[in-house]
Amino acid sequence: MKLEVRKIVGDFFDIEKIELPSWLSSNITNKNAKLSSHLWSTSCAEKIRLCELKVSNKFYAESLVIYPKRESFLPVFGTEFLNISNKNTLVP
Repeated sequence: MKLEVRKIVGDFFDIEKIELPSWLSSNITNKNAKLSSHLWSTSCAEKIRLCELKVSNKFYAESLVIYPKRESFLPVFGTEFLNISNKNTLVP
């Protein structure tokens, strides 16, 4: 089973896409790997950032960071999902 954090974020939050900063590309690809970056805002979070790293048939990682609204005084939340040779691992 492939976990798709992007779909879970979209199902859980009412997200609105934000443009990435000009110095950050949304997709970086070389012959063996692809790095994708996504950025959203919601009514309950300042920003939600997801990065996906795919290394051809060897490694897949999703890194999620949720930045709460500044006035909420909540901590930043971050987690990573790793799939190495079809072994799923969640890193809190």
